[in-house]
Amino acid sequence: MTNPENANASLAGEANAESADMGGLHDERSTAKSPLREVDAATMGAEYIEHGWSLCNIHPDSKGPRGSAATGWNTRAKAIRDPHALHAGWSVGLLHAWSGTCAIDIDKYAEAHAWLAERGVDLDRLMAADDAVQISSGRLGRGKLLYRVPVSVDPLSLSTHQISDPTAAPEDRKSSMWLELRCATDTGLTVQDVLPPSIHPITGQPYAWAGLGDWRALPELPAELLVVWRGLCDETPGQRKARGATGPGTSAEFMDAVRRVQLAGLKPFRCGDSVRSHCPVHGGESGTTFKIDEAANGAALFHCHAGCSQAAVLAALQPRDRSIPTMTKSDQLKAAMDARRAQAANDDKLILPAFPAELLDLPYGLGKLQRWILGTMPYPSAAVAGFTAWAVLAHFAMSAIKIDSYDGLGVNEQFLLLAPTGFGKESVRKPFDKLTSALQAAPRPAGTGNLWPGALPTIQHSAPASQQGLHKLLETNRAQSFLADEFAEWLGHAASDSHKQQALGHIMQAYSKAFSILAAPAAVTNEYKPVSNPRVLVFATSTAERILETITASQADSGALNRFVILAAEQERLPKNRRIRPSLFDPPDELVDLVAWIVSLDPCTIVTLDDDAWELYEQHDEAVLDPLKFRDYRLAGRLNEQAFKLGALIALSDRRKVIGVRDLAIAYAAREGIYHRAASLIGYDGALSGMHATGQALEQLRSHFEEKPFLYLSNLPKVSRKFKALHIRERDAVIHALLTEGIAKRDGGRLVSCICKAAA
Repeated sequence: MTNPENANASLAGEANAESADMGGLHDERSTAKSPLREVDAATMGAEYIEHGWSLCNIHPDSKGPRGSAATGWNTRAKAIRDPHALHAGWSVGLLHAWSGTCAIDIDKYAEAHAWLAERGVDLDRLMAADDAVQISSGRLGRGKLLYRVPVSVDPLSLSTHQISDPTAAPEDRKSSMWLELRCATDTGLTVQDVLPPSIHPITGQPYAWAGLGDWRALPELPAELLVVWRGLCDETPGQRKARGATGPGTSAEFMDAVRRVQLAGLKPFRCGDSVRSHCPVHGGESGTTFKIDEAANGAALFHCHAGCSQAAVLAALQPRDRSIPTMTKSDQLKAAMDARRAQAANDDKLILPAFPAELLDLPYGLGKLQRWILGTMPYPSAAVAGFTAWAVLAHFAMSAIKIDSYDGLGVNEQFLLLAPTGFGKESVRKPFDKLTSALQAAPRPAGTGNLWPGALPTIQHSAPASQQGLHKLLETNRAQSFLADEFAEWLGHAASDSHKQQALGHIMQAYSKAFSILAAPAAVTNEYKPVSNPRVLVFATSTAERILETITASQADSGALNRFVILAAEQERLPKNRRIRPSLFDPPDELVDLVAWIVSLDPCTIVTLDDDAWELYEQHDEAVLDPLKFRDYRLAGRLNEQAFKLGALIALSDRRKVIGVRDLAIAYAAREGIYHRAASLIGYDGALSGMHATGQALEQLRSHFEEKPFLYLSNLPKVSRKFKALHIRERDAVIHALLTEGIAKRDGGRLVSCICKAAA
């Protein structure tokens, strides 16, 4: 075995040395590579790209992208695959996750050797392997092994991990790092390593290839290293339980820990009963996996895969502000209800999360449509214009488009705009009619038949009055768009009017029948026929207050709520545009041409996702959307398919039939941002906000549980008049909230208080 001193000599990477002692082997190939030092890094980068690697530009006196080159450098969309995009005289970096590569970066050889040996990995043997490919910076005791990620392994699953001295003080952790396993970030992006012959900014010398292997034939990541790496990424339920992480993640101390991590700017996110982030000891550096869990007694547990102690994490965070009381999830619910009541009483502005930036500036033709709509709005809102543009393009595309996902998705959608009275909501329905008129007056696109523009969906200016009426419309044209004003009134009647209730159910069925058959209504006559491939689009407007008064928990539970893309518009008065003239309502010619191209597509046009988009979906669904769906099924049940539909429209607005990873990333960001605003307005428990009777019943019962140690289920209607007035399913929803929010726990036929002041 090569001893550490000889290994360190190899790590020094002295390319001009006559030989390097690697267990008695003379590294002739390493010496042969020395002429690379005379080659400009950008020139050599062309060869790397030809080999299939993805690169990034790096300023000559830096080890990573900075300035304008740093914007989005670690996204797949910004990966450089064209040699002409490389900057002459600059350094180049290898984007691991997008190239299918990874690296083992060694900062302290002896400590790294010992740490790996404890886990069954022989670092000496890896360094001296016949196919070992190293990047040498010329610094003693340091080195980097480069590997190819196995075909069966997703590079994004190999999040970067730093192994440091666990006894070091927080301020010394970066300088005390032993080694780093480098590939992706735990947010689905990539890390990079500087490639030869780039210049090292500290030594002023070029990086050089070292080792006995050739970079053109990278060895596969050894199985024993893969096991260690995955062990850092994953934690079994048994391991989590062994750490004492058995609480649900709702205690006051847990919530305070999350708030302190937020104050550190680390953007924690919920994942099951845990919250994930980057480790504050490492300064929030990307790739440092960090979790906050709750112990059985409510204590917050910090777990850093790099081995940071609880004390070190606490020392890296701001001390608790004693002037801010810690709040459980139940306390937060009550505070939110109180805030809504105060807002209603004082008529103050309702504070909602900001609109997603992606919605405010949509790309391609969708952005042009958004800007045209914005110019016609008496109270201009970029967010509402973007939301309307999505609906308008979906209207024109829904007859022809099929997304190659699940069993096939149509782009038809149900949109609900919540805006205050006087907002000018009627103006956002005009683009549907204006574009339709422009298309009918425009020349017939090349390649279309004499039936042009017969493929246009029919526009209805009200919600359907009955199931039979809706179905008869679909028999005449299978694509129908309903532009319904004051939709809350119609929805309110649907709770008691059987005809409207059946119409709502038929709309819900049609939503998921875009590529199957919608059965005819049951009737005593046979005048109704099944409709094949129906497309129903709803673009409805209402006020937030009226929707929250009329929506019922049973409607929410049945899926009526999550089928809607709900945009909570600005709830305050906006500056008025007094310069609107009739000519502004005429859509630009290029916009008419784009919509004409979409409408004239073959009725069986299929929009697909490229491989990168599929990878993004798999990673994002597992990490974000699937957990969110189970936490908030009423509002978040269909975020994935709704993002797919928006992604398809983004691609079509660029005259493409393939959804790229950038299209889907924009769609995810826009759809999730819309969701968070609606969830803040309605309540993350869906229709259980303080504005609704169910929320009022919940608050009444909560006050009783503060005073009484338990209540029998049969007595709930007696102690809360609001609860007594609810339907059975709404009562079940309130009881579910009592249990999940930690207000009470069930014990046979009674609910035992978890917040009783006397017991405390």
